[in-house]
Amino acid sequence: MLDTLLIKTLILFLLLLYASISDIRTHTVEDIIPFLIGSIALIGISLSDIPEMLLSAFIIALPMFCMALIKPGEIGGADIKLTAACAFLLGIQKGLVFIALGLLLAVICNLILKKLYKDRYKEPFALVPYLSIGCMIACFMNSSI
Repeated sequence: MLDTLLIKTLILFLLLLYASISDIRTHTVEDIIPFLIGSIALIGISLSDIPEMLLSAFIIALPMFCMALIKPGEIGGADIKLTAACAFLLGIQKGLVFIALGLLLAVICNLILKKLYKDRYKEPFALVPYLSIGCMIACFMNSSI
Protein backbone atom coordinates (compact mmCIF):
# COMPACT_ATOMS: atom_id res chain seq x y z
CA MET A 1 0.00 0.00 0.00
CA LEU A 2 2.81 2.40 0.85
CA ASP A 3 4.38 1.81 -2.55
CA THR A 4 1.13 2.79 -4.29
CA LEU A 5 0.91 5.97 -2.20
CA LEU A 6 4.51 6.86 -2.98
CA ILE A 7 4.02 6.30 -6.71
CA LYS A 8 0.78 8.33 -6.77
CA THR A 9 2.46 11.19 -4.90
CA LEU A 10 5.50 11.17 -7.18
CA ILE A 11 3.34 11.19 -10.33
CA LEU A 12 1.20 13.99 -8.87
CA PHE A 13 4.30 16.03 -8.08
CA LEU A 14 5.68 15.60 -11.61
CA LEU A 15 2.33 16.49 -13.23
CA LEU A 16 1.95 19.59 -11.06
CA LEU A 17 5.54 20.63 -11.76
CA TYR A 18 4.97 20.29 -15.50
CA ALA A 19 1.68 22.20 -15.29
CA SER A 20 3.29 24.97 -13.23
CA ILE A 21 6.17 25.44 -15.64
CA SER A 22 3.76 25.45 -18.57
CA ASP A 23 1.51 28.04 -16.91
CA ILE A 24 4.46 30.29 -16.05
CA ARG A 25 5.86 30.15 -19.59
CA THR A 26 2.73 30.21 -21.74
CA HIS A 27 -0.27 30.80 -19.40
CA THR A 28 -1.69 27.51 -20.67
CA VAL A 29 -1.85 23.97 -19.32
CA GLU A 30 -2.55 20.99 -21.54
CA ASP A 31 -5.97 19.39 -20.99
CA ILE A 32 -4.35 16.00 -20.43
CA ILE A 33 -2.85 17.11 -17.09
CA PRO A 34 -6.14 17.33 -15.09
CA PHE A 35 -7.25 14.09 -16.78
CA LEU A 36 -4.06 12.34 -15.64
CA ILE A 37 -4.44 13.69 -12.09
CA GLY A 38 -8.00 12.38 -12.05
CA SER A 39 -6.76 9.04 -13.35
CA ILE A 40 -4.15 8.58 -10.64
CA ALA A 41 -6.83 9.45 -8.09
CA LEU A 42 -8.62 6.26 -9.13
CA ILE A 43 -5.66 4.02 -8.31
CA GLY A 44 -6.36 1.88 -5.27
CA ILE A 45 -9.85 3.18 -4.46
CA SER A 46 -13.19 1.41 -4.41
CA LEU A 47 -16.20 2.27 -6.55
CA SER A 48 -18.06 3.48 -3.48
CA ASP A 49 -15.50 6.30 -3.04
CA ILE A 50 -16.19 7.85 -6.46
CA PRO A 51 -19.41 9.77 -5.60
CA GLU A 52 -17.66 11.52 -2.70
CA MET A 53 -14.66 12.29 -4.92
CA LEU A 54 -16.94 13.79 -7.59
CA LEU A 55 -18.73 15.86 -4.97
CA SER A 56 -15.37 17.15 -3.70
CA ALA A 57 -14.34 18.20 -7.18
CA PHE A 58 -17.66 19.96 -7.72
CA ILE A 59 -17.72 21.78 -4.37
CA ILE A 60 -14.10 22.97 -4.54
CA ALA A 61 -14.10 24.02 -8.21
CA LEU A 62 -17.57 25.62 -8.30
CA PRO A 63 -16.56 28.96 -6.70
CA MET A 64 -13.71 29.35 -9.20
CA PHE A 65 -16.06 28.52 -12.07
CA CYS A 66 -18.58 31.10 -10.83
CA MET A 67 -15.84 33.71 -10.54
CA ALA A 68 -14.77 32.97 -14.11
CA LEU A 69 -18.36 33.57 -15.25
CA ILE A 70 -18.67 36.80 -13.27
CA LYS A 71 -15.29 38.21 -14.33
CA PRO A 72 -14.31 36.65 -17.67
CA GLY A 73 -10.57 36.49 -18.27
CA GLU A 74 -9.62 36.64 -14.59
CA ILE A 75 -9.46 32.88 -13.97
CA GLY A 76 -8.53 30.51 -16.75
CA GLY A 77 -10.09 27.20 -17.64
CA ALA A 78 -6.88 25.37 -16.79
CA ASP A 79 -7.03 26.74 -13.24
CA ILE A 80 -10.58 25.45 -12.82
CA LYS A 81 -9.87 22.03 -14.36
CA LEU A 82 -6.72 21.58 -12.27
CA THR A 83 -8.61 22.61 -9.13
CA ALA A 84 -11.35 20.07 -9.83
CA ALA A 85 -8.84 17.30 -10.55
CA CYS A 86 -6.83 17.98 -7.40
CA ALA A 87 -9.99 18.15 -5.28
CA PHE A 88 -11.12 14.85 -6.85
CA LEU A 89 -7.82 13.34 -5.75
CA LEU A 90 -7.63 14.91 -2.29
CA GLY A 91 -11.23 14.76 -1.10
CA ILE A 92 -13.27 17.51 0.52
CA GLN A 93 -11.21 18.20 3.65
CA LYS A 94 -7.81 18.24 2.01
CA GLY A 95 -9.37 19.91 -1.02
CA LEU A 96 -10.47 22.85 1.11
CA VAL A 97 -6.99 23.09 2.60
CA PHE A 98 -5.45 22.89 -0.87
CA ILE A 99 -7.56 25.67 -2.38
CA ALA A 100 -7.24 27.91 0.69
CA LEU A 101 -3.45 27.53 0.79
CA GLY A 102 -3.01 27.93 -2.95
CA LEU A 103 -5.15 31.07 -3.21
CA LEU A 104 -3.70 32.58 -0.03
CA LEU A 105 -0.18 32.02 -1.31
CA ALA A 106 -1.12 33.60 -4.65
CA VAL A 107 -2.56 36.69 -2.97
CA ILE A 108 0.40 37.17 -0.61
CA CYS A 109 3.06 36.64 -3.27
CA ASN A 110 1.36 38.90 -5.78
CA LEU A 111 0.85 41.67 -3.23
CA ILE A 112 4.56 41.52 -2.45
CA LEU A 113 5.46 41.58 -6.16
CA LYS A 114 3.15 44.54 -6.81
CA LYS A 115 4.74 46.40 -3.89
CA LEU A 116 8.25 45.67 -5.14
CA TYR A 117 7.70 46.39 -8.83
CA LYS A 118 4.91 49.01 -8.53
CA ASP A 119 3.89 50.14 -12.03
CA ARG A 120 5.72 47.39 -13.91
CA TYR A 121 3.65 44.61 -12.36
CA LYS A 122 0.29 44.74 -14.10
CA GLU A 123 0.37 41.56 -16.15
CA PRO A 124 -1.83 38.55 -15.34
CA PHE A 125 -0.09 35.96 -13.22
CA ALA A 126 0.10 32.19 -13.40
CA LEU A 127 -2.18 30.67 -10.72
CA VAL A 128 -1.29 27.02 -11.30
CA PRO A 129 2.07 27.15 -9.47
CA TYR A 130 0.35 28.43 -6.32
CA LEU A 131 -2.39 25.82 -6.61
CA SER A 132 0.27 23.16 -7.11
CA ILE A 133 2.08 24.15 -3.92
CA GLY A 134 -1.22 24.11 -2.01
CA CYS A 135 -2.05 20.69 -3.44
CA MET A 136 1.29 19.19 -2.47
CA ILE A 137 1.08 20.59 1.06
CA ALA A 138 -2.44 19.18 1.44
CA CYS A 139 -1.26 15.89 -0.03
CA PHE A 140 1.40 15.52 2.66
CA MET A 141 -1.04 16.14 5.50
CA ASN A 142 -1.50 13.30 7.99
CA SER A 143 -3.21 10.68 5.79
CA SER A 144 -2.96 9.05 2.40
CA ILE A 145 -4.24 10.54 -0.86
